[in-house]
Amino acid sequence: MSSRRYNVDEIKDLLTQERNIVQVLEALYNGDATYDRQTNTYRLADIRGGEGKSCQIKISGQYAGRFVDFNPSGSREKGSLIDAVMEVQGSDFIGAITWLGELLGASPRLQSVATPARREPSPASQELAPVNPESHQRMQRALERCPEAIAYLQGRGLTSKTIMRFGLGIAQAYPPRAPMEEQVTGAIASPVVDRNGRFLSRIPKTTVPGFTTNPRDEKGWSTGSPLTYWNGPARGKTVLFVAEGMKDLWRLSQEIEGTSLDSRLAIITSTHGSGIPDEWRDSEFWKQWDAVYLGQDNDAAGERMAQKIREYAFRDIRRIEVPRAKGKDWTDFFQNGGSLEDFEELIETAPSLGLRLPEPSPNRPLEEDDDGTYEIERININGAFVGGYMYYPFRVRETRTESQWVTEADGTRHKQALKVHARLTQVVRSDGIVLTPREMPAPAGTPDDSRIVALEDGTIVSAVPNPEDYSTWRYRSIRQYIDNVQSGRPPHRPLDEIVDDLVAYLKTLTWLPYESDYALLAGYVLMSYVFNAFDAIPMILINGEKGSGKSTTAEGLADLSYNGHVLGAGSEKAMIRFVDQARGLVVLDDLEKVGRRNGSDVSEFSDVNQMLKVSYNKATGVKTVVDKHGNNQRLMFYGPKIITNISGLDPVNESRTYTVYCRPMPAEVAASGQITGLNREISHELRQEMHAWGMCNALAANTAYRKRMASLGDRAKQIAAPLEVIAELSEHVGFASALKDALDRQTAKRTDDVTPMELVRLASEEIVLRGARHYITAEQLRCELALMPESMLLRDGISVPEDLAVLKDTRWLGKALMALDIRKTNASSRRRLYGVYNRWYDLNPKFVAEVLESKREADDAPAAAYPGDDTRHALAYCENTTCNLCPYASVCTAVMPEVRAAKRQSDPQAGR
Repeated sequence: MSSRRYNVDEIKDLLTQERNIVQVLEALYNGDATYDRQTNTYRLADIRGGEGKSCQIKISGQYAGRFVDFNPSGSREKGSLIDAVMEVQGSDFIGAITWLGELLGASPRLQSVATPARREPSPASQELAPVNPESHQRMQRALERCPEAIAYLQGRGLTSKTIMRFGLGIAQAYPPRAPMEEQVTGAIASPVVDRNGRFLSRIPKTTVPGFTTNPRDEKGWSTGSPLTYWNGPARGKTVLFVAEGMKDLWRLSQEIEGTSLDSRLAIITSTHGSGIPDEWRDSEFWKQWDAVYLGQDNDAAGERMAQKIREYAFRDIRRIEVPRAKGKDWTDFFQNGGSLEDFEELIETAPSLGLRLPEPSPNRPLEEDDDGTYEIERININGAFVGGYMYYPFRVRETRTESQWVTEADGTRHKQALKVHARLTQVVRSDGIVLTPREMPAPAGTPDDSRIVALEDGTIVSAVPNPEDYSTWRYRSIRQYIDNVQSGRPPHRPLDEIVDDLVAYLKTLTWLPYESDYALLAGYVLMSYVFNAFDAIPMILINGEKGSGKSTTAEGLADLSYNGHVLGAGSEKAMIRFVDQARGLVVLDDLEKVGRRNGSDVSEFSDVNQMLKVSYNKATGVKTVVDKHGNNQRLMFYGPKIITNISGLDPVNESRTYTVYCRPMPAEVAASGQITGLNREISHELRQEMHAWGMCNALAANTAYRKRMASLGDRAKQIAAPLEVIAELSEHVGFASALKDALDRQTAKRTDDVTPMELVRLASEEIVLRGARHYITAEQLRCELALMPESMLLRDGISVPEDLAVLKDTRWLGKALMALDIRKTNASSRRRLYGVYNRWYDLNPKFVAEVLESKREADDAPAAAYPGDDTRHALAYCENTTCNLCPYASVCTAVMPEVRAAKRQSDPQAGR
């Protein structure tokens, strides 16, 4: 037999690379090596294998590919992975190099050499031999001379007979040639007892608190793979009791010794605490017993161990726990007054143990979960908020040098180093950690649709995301965010500064009749970056006639928002799929078929209509559809949405929506040049910063939202809560106040509830806040109502709903003011305003006081009162301002055309 000869230096170089080290460990130890994330090492019982922690293998850094074995009975204290292969496989150096070369795909030299004969496995890797009698006697004599250890054992209730029965002693100092201050000394040695009652050469150690020096564990430790530790010969016994550790086994054995229970009850434990011996994983081990009792401690760790055994045993098993009043374990039980009779009663009444569905721990690798059956929730990872972290996927190009087989023209094949390139999806977590989705190992024969795709932190994803089409967070900004988080620098400016810039940009993007709507839109944009931290969010309807700037406004909002995109006309199926895949803000532009105020037909877009109705709520925003292959697909519709149209929405969707009205801008505003439209340079910079803000603040948003929702119930408050949270996080008094005004107005004008009387009250309140204190005119009231898009006062008479038509009737307005107790008396009269009569009414001082007290906080005071208290005061709303500064400039021409014309003619400076 011959073998390829490999370049030793090349193999050693390969064994310094992390992925190669992991590949070797997986192939060599078949799952026994477990990864310790904190130390970036793999751990084993010893370098020959077995589950445990005594042996540590570095996979990165200066000592990558090197191991240190703290196992006292290990064959090597330290070495390289080549040494590890020699130990595990019983081969010599050349055999180890050959095995590694084949595994890692190294380039072999051309010459062949004879493969050396494999060395016979060492006796230590075969079944453990009996303990050396001389060594054992030395350990026992050492215990006799150690009063500290004897006092410890007696303190746990053990007699001299029990100590002798289990052959307890004191372990020799280890390592023997190490300085005394580094040696492990004073540990109790307890040779493993097999099922025939023999002492074996495997000797677990028990720590004596305050006496054992340099212990490997505060309680005790053992080398090698876990073994079953018996309390004596098992022949003839029919019942099996599993204890959590040797100390409990010793005490239980002592209590039942010489009783009828002793003749039928065998007691076992694992040499490694929570480590499972190989034979326990075989259901045949458990079938031979008439009954099995699991007596692990009455804590979470004991329950996990019992559940593990229950699953391996695949039979009826009974769980027996120490009563809480008697302690945690069986030593506590007997030390605290428990009797053998009490123990036998617990045996007789022990309940059967059913399988428990364990809970996975969030944000840790799946490999760290205990064996078991878990609930599964597959997450669309794009913008997901899971376990207190925000996630964002992005694509990178990976380039590396790789050896690949190349076929020459003459048919010969050889390996050649090539530069290879591929797209790679990565996910950044809000703490700056970058993760990679990968398909997890699965049992043989698992179909593709049952395989698990997960991130390194254990988050299970529905699929490897394809973020290229929708991602708006750019790679350079992501890198900067990661660098800032990991170096402790702030990844974004304070939110109040971002808010100021955002509102300022919105005011250059579009003109809105309500100033506070800029705060509403800014809050909605910011909310889109943390929307998954909430359970329900509102939609936004941008409503207005043609030419009012709806589409430009919506496009600008999409440019600012989280993964924002505009979707125009198209098939409803394309629209629905886009909403599911985008996982960000979606603008549905010119959507005229989603329902009308007066109940016209909506069947043409019924699927979209239904999608919108459920998409405001995370729990209901999921729909199952059947694709063209007959497979069921779960689509997620929950997310921020902006709709633009002329006709409005049906009542159901309107109850989930905040409406922002667009109007053609006044000539004065257009002439001022303040509206400059889209500026993608500004929106791009703001968007990148808001991405960073959202990643950092999703948890804070969720926490504030939970506190707020604890006292909220109805839908109106539910959809307002996310925006209120944004205002709270901003710590920006002006923004928070403006947003509150916008939300108050939205709540007051719900379509199903709005009445002409309510509109008159709202308009009157606004007039008081603008400065009126003594008198109010019908003409100013009509101007204020005209500013309210929901009043529809400026629409053609045909399109104004019948119930709102009364708002054009001055006589009805006067009666409404009286009915609402806004007027003080029935008295009224008229005064000329630029030659045109205005009818005035006395304001009720009580109404004025209520408005001033309830509507404005001290730090956002109403405008100063109009001067004077005679009836001229009623006309101050127009006489005391120029047209370009007047709040009614956009509606005055339509409501009071004679006043506007007369003012310009009589006082050109004021009418400017």
